[in-house]
Amino acid sequence: MVGRRMTVSDIIADVKRDMRYYQTSGGGLTITGGEPMCQLVFTTELAKCAQAEGIGVVIETNGSAPYEDYEKLLPHIDLFFIDYKFTDSTVHFACTGLTNEAVLANISKLDAADAKMVLRCPIIPGLNDNAIHFQAIAALTKYHQGILGFEIMPYHSLGLEKARQLGQEISAFAVPKEETKQMWMQEIIAYGGREWRR
Repeated sequence: MVGRRMTVSDIIADVKRDMRYYQTSGGGLTITGGEPMCQLVFTTELAKCAQAEGIGVVIETNGSAPYEDYEKLLPHIDLFFIDYKFTDSTVHFACTGLTNEAVLANISKLDAADAKMVLRCPIIPGLNDNAIHFQAIAALTKYHQGILGFEIMPYHSLGLEKARQLGQEISAFAVPKEETKQMWMQEIIAYGGREWRR
């Protein structure tokens, strides 16, 4: 485990070093975690300061925070990356400790508020690599105009070592091949899903 404490000013100073790159690439600051919504005051201040410097701001979130918190961030975020893990709410609860109801409600509310979103879909063989989940991903991208598309996040085993360092045991799954990822993407597209391209 590595990291260092930084203030908002520290981060903005670091980010500004790459301003020339952002201006040519269209990039900017991505606020991620962990879950950045767990540090709402810091996250909001960071987004405001980046925006004031003309830096684009993206946030990666699991989508389960109270909508009022997302609403506070809305004026300062250019794009929301929202995890869409499971369509089956029971499986969602078993794997995350939360149902998916708040995630779906927040997607609808952010869409109504004209927020721009991308669905990031972690696909885990044997848990959510199925037609029902893929159809739901496609339906969300079709129904919500604010969703620019979906992105597949295939399972990887990087978290196993982190869990071991924390003294936790987590399940390991088969890491899918690139051909499998492409097959999943094509299935979602066949159901009418819109793939997001950077």
